[in-house]
Amino acid sequence: MVKKPPVFNLQGIVDTYNDPAVIISKNFEIIHANSAYFDLYNINQPCRESGHSNDQCLLNKKHYCYEVSHRYSRSCDKEGES
Repeated sequence: MVKKPPVFNLQGIVDTYNDPAVIISKNFEIIHANSAYFDLYNINQPCRESGHSNDQCLLNKKHYCYEVSHRYSRSCDKEGES
């Protein structure tokens, strides 16, 4: 019998932090973010005000960390940050 890897509730883990927290993919897309992160960067405010969860709001539109946190149009390393 093949064992399945454990399934983690990453959004649940991120939500345990009081400070802004985010999980990003290899291509810098925001996969999960807590309410503090949403509030700090004012992400999808109308979506959240309508009662949707953070995950639901992230599914509506792709967000990339470099766009949200630095207002860059490309990744931070391409903007000269290391």
